[in-house]
Amino acid sequence: MLLSKLTWVDHPTEDGVKFEIRGLSWVQMDDARNKASASQREVLKDLGADFLAALGSTDNAEADRAMERLEEQRYHPSSFDTGTLLKAGVVDWNYTNGSGEDVPVTDETLGQLDEATAVFLVEQIITVTRPPEGRPAAAAVSVSGE
Repeated sequence: MLLSKLTWVDHPTEDGVKFEIRGLSWVQMDDARNKASASQREVLKDLGADFLAALGSTDNAEADRAMERLEEQRYHPSSFDTGTLLKAGVVDWNYTNGSGEDVPVTDETLGQLDEATAVFLVEQIITVTRPPEGRPAAAAVSVSGE
């Protein structure tokens, strides 16, 4: 199925401000993950040596717990490059400037969002994109087949 789900979300702290966001393709999500590789290395450090050992464990329960922790990280906002998700996922908004003119969604205006709003939008984009519980996520594969 092609993913083109569009939805409007209300700003959590600014009354009347709305954002139109879209669900992203697995390629866009993978690109955002790859751009966040430094963050991903930090996540692995945080998971620690015990986690890596558990992945190789012959104790199935321990290995299952390690895999659950890894799956939790798959859709954690820190696993993605914020700019990549915002640029691909924010379609429209109803922000206006001091003269009442619409402010267009551009790379520049996305970069001017406060951090709390950017984090909120990333969380919303992930929520709209994430497969339903019980459905597998796309495997990390190369589009070129490599």
